[in-house]
Amino acid sequence: MDHGDIVAQFEAKFEFYRILIMANVITSIPINLFTCYLLLLKSPKQLGTYRYVLLNIAICAFFVDTLEGLVVLPLTLLEIFSFYSTGLARFLGPSGGLICLFFAAYGVYLYIMSLLVALLYRYHALKGGFSILGHQLTIRQCYFGVFVLMTVPTSLPPAALAVSIVPADTLKHHVLETHPQYMPFFEKTPLFGFDSRLFLIYCGAAFGLMVGWVVTALWCCISIMKHLKARRDVMTVFTYRLHIKLLQALLAQALAPMTLIVIPLSLILVCTMLHLDAVNDVAAVVEVIFSAHTPLNSLAMIVFIPAYRKAVAAMFRKLLPMNSVVDSSTLQASMKVAVSPGTTTRSL
Repeated sequence: MDHGDIVAQFEAKFEFYRILIMANVITSIPINLFTCYLLLLKSPKQLGTYRYVLLNIAICAFFVDTLEGLVVLPLTLLEIFSFYSTGLARFLGPSGGLICLFFAAYGVYLYIMSLLVALLYRYHALKGGFSILGHQLTIRQCYFGVFVLMTVPTSLPPAALAVSIVPADTLKHHVLETHPQYMPFFEKTPLFGFDSRLFLIYCGAAFGLMVGWVVTALWCCISIMKHLKARRDVMTVFTYRLHIKLLQALLAQALAPMTLIVIPLSLILVCTMLHLDAVNDVAAVVEVIFSAHTPLNSLAMIVFIPAYRKAVAAMFRKLLPMNSVVDSSTLQASMKVAVSPGTTTRSL
């Protein structure tokens, strides 16, 4: 069989998954841009600077979507711990695809940490500050802490991934000895691979980091609820309901990484360690599931925050063709009332 046919058959097997991923990404881009528009121009004044925290989440999600679903769009050969890009990075060669994969890994954790920063912001807004060992942190120290959260934990996974890279010649020699059926991929695709032990360690560390994130997020949510209950008597009904809605939106946004990243990542880790034949299929399904996170993130903000929900409803009312008919009939009726003798007009 021709080498090109082997690679083509493999890619055809996962074509449906790739189409789903690209469809999710292409759909999520306008949704994300619309969410940014709402955050910038339709946010209530009560949100204050929190709108920029939400905007940071939307931008990070857009960054991840573009890299994962359009630029990299990876196909996995986890039997030999290798990947190659089927997106735009395919034209950049193995090195270009690898660099894009590093940025995509960085973007995923940047998005996750942006959600954690939002939870910490809500906690800070209710409690009135942070304290470590009895020392109250200043605003500058809080900003520095945010900077550390958005740089250090997000840089560790790409760095660990870079350490586990296997040189091309070493990878070819290993594949020739263990899985010679995959040799045609070196001729037809920009294939790059990782050391099996280091890659499993990386996956385990990434899983541990995600578990730590989940625990911290749950702690933030519980603490926010405690402070909300403690301060309910000094809040207006509007302020209390706004805090509840913001927390509900954050909970929905935080559930997305828990269900779309932590659980799928654990499945990939288990399948890889057990050397299951369906490991590439599991990885493809995981990519499809993960690509749905941005629409869910945007919908959570729009559905749970009343100001954005009302803004979207108002836009739909303007777009509906029935509005023109209703408006004209209402105008004619009001004109008849105004000119009829013995009647008085009322403000509606």
